Amino acid sequence: MRRVPGWSFISDSVSLAAPSIDMRVLMGRRQVTDLQLVNLAAANNTTLATFDATLRASLVPEDQRWVSVWSG
Repeated sequence: MRRVPGWSFISDSVSLAAPSIDMRVLMGRRQVTDLQLVNLAAANNTTLATFDATLRASLVPEDQRWVSVWSG
């Protein structure tokens, strides 16, 4: 992954208490980590790469731009 152009490490410096994404999609505790990662990407104006297509689909349309689903 480090060889992918544009890849970089981002420190976890944001909180869901002051989100950059729409949190109305949060339905349970199992989504907290996923939404924190999306929130982190949005706050840093970058994209979260994941293999989990359901994560992107669970977001409101405006926030789906922060997630890129890789198919392996």
